Amino acid sequence: MAQRRPSRGRRNLARPTDTEPQAAQTGDATGSTPAGARGRRAAPAKGGSAMPKILIGGGALVAIIVAAVLITSGDGDKKGTGGSKGTETVADNAADNTAGNTPDAPANASGGGDTGTGSGKGTDIDSLLGPEDDGDKAAQLREDFERKKSLAESIPDRIALAKWCEKNGLKSEMKALVTELLETNPDNSDLNRMSGKKLFDGEHLDYQEKWLTPEEYKKAKEADKEYVAKLASDPKFEAMHATVSQMRFNYLKDFKHTAIRMWPYIVFLEDFGNERANARYAKDYRIRITAFYDYMKKTYPNIVNKEPETPFRIIVLKDRASFNKFNALNGNGASAGARAFYHLQTKFIYTYEKGDGGDSLFERGVVFHECTHQLLDFLRPKNRYSESMWFEEALSDFHAGVKIQPIGDGEFTYELGHLNSARLNQMATALKTKKYFKLSEMFQCRTYGEADAAYRRKFGGGGSRGKGLLYYQGWSFIYFCMEGPNKAHRDAILRYLDQDVGQGEGDYNILNQAFKISNHDQWEPIQREWEAYVRDLIKERKAARAKKANSKGMGSGRKRKKKDDDESK
Repeated sequence: MAQRRPSRGRRNLARPTDTEPQAAQTGDATGSTPAGARGRRAAPAKGGSAMPKILIGGGALVAIIVAAVLITSGDGDKKGTGGSKGTETVADNAADNTAGNTPDAPANASGGGDTGTGSGKGTDIDSLLGPEDDGDKAAQLREDFERKKSLAESIPDRIALAKWCEKNGLKSEMKALVTELLETNPDNSDLNRMSGKKLFDGEHLDYQEKWLTPEEYKKAKEADKEYVAKLASDPKFEAMHATVSQMRFNYLKDFKHTAIRMWPYIVFLEDFGNERANARYAKDYRIRITAFYDYMKKTYPNIVNKEPETPFRIIVLKDRASFNKFNALNGNGASAGARAFYHLQTKFIYTYEKGDGGDSLFERGVVFHECTHQLLDFLRPKNRYSESMWFEEALSDFHAGVKIQPIGDGEFTYELGHLNSARLNQMATALKTKKYFKLSEMFQCRTYGEADAAYRRKFGGGGSRGKGLLYYQGWSFIYFCMEGPNKAHRDAILRYLDQDVGQGEGDYNILNQAFKISNHDQWEPIQREWEAYVRDLIKERKAARAKKANSKGMGSGRKRKKKDDDESK
């Protein structure tokens, strides 16, 4: 009889050549052979011929039949009946079933490998072996899965088990594992691939390095077409794209973040750990930075008259711990206690959020202070820095005075140039203790060190108290010029700003020229006017607080009276 060619995807049905039982092994990771995986030797057939061996592997009985009927050299009508009386082999059962339970049905050798039946109808051996083999194999795979699952305790082991399920066709088991593991490992490439997602491979920054469902991927590719077209036609858009890409794959490659783009700014916002917080802060910073830039263009049109080739960059960390860690890793040298700072070398602003919405007005205004430093640095001639630190810090604090109005759903509007209450309180203490500079003295302090030295000469003591005066006394003078009743002072300080920023010349002599001062003594009338204005601000502030406190007290009193009236009824 012609030997049957093994069907594609099945074991080779050719009989073994050795005479000893062979063990069929499974491919599990332990290399162990499950029970029942030992081979059996078929009983010898009549006539002295040996029946083919039958292998039982992977816990499933696999009957390998080479011939159901032994053909004699002469008539070819003898049927094999393995073994002694009352004993049958799997081959015998398969032959009987094939013959329709007709013991003496003649065998019909077929060139196609079919075994003849009494009716003469051919039957494919695959149809006999297939269902039994597949069912037993599936059962064994599930047994192996349960055993492996009980041993897979670590995340890598469970991911490996999911991949094993994928390889062996255990789809439901793989899906359950992948769904479970993605909850704690959302960025794992193997898990995302096995879940049916595809990694985006276009230019669109909103989708880069993201795993998308087939439907999401289709939409992303459509959006990418428009994105690529805009890159080719809009230089500003292309500049933001290039900046975000460079930051994402270099400076911020280990920093999970969202890039908020609104020309000419990009805010890199650290991931807060939940989508609601991410969305809230992203929207808030878009509003904040847009408000700042619009105010600067409107208030100082003479100097804010050009835009950068590379966008201004702001990095926002999620909390103080993350802020300290990031700056330590990058060697930024942030001073202890700083809420934010602008770095002259990197040209970045670094700040952080509390994450609980508990920031004061002063804390919310800090980013405007640093944005002022960043913008002035860009607007000044190349490699020219402020020659008067009092003015640099004072103007920045003036912009940090913000009025915040809620507009619903956790959103706010921001108006710059309002009273900076924190600085006014510090100025009130300085006036009360009489520890502040004459204006002409402060104007000559070009650096923090010079301010501290001037303070020590005038009042004694140490520390950075002179530097502190540059902030709050300087703020009070800028606020006096910009918001006070004398328009001439506003015009003078704007002329000085034009020189300091536009020409890079902002020393004491330039300030004197802007205010039309020829000697120190001519500052005295302005000194008295300034002091009177600041004292009036302090009085107004106290009166407003007292009125607010009385209003709250009266409200509480009315509530208590109403409660007493209700109880007396």
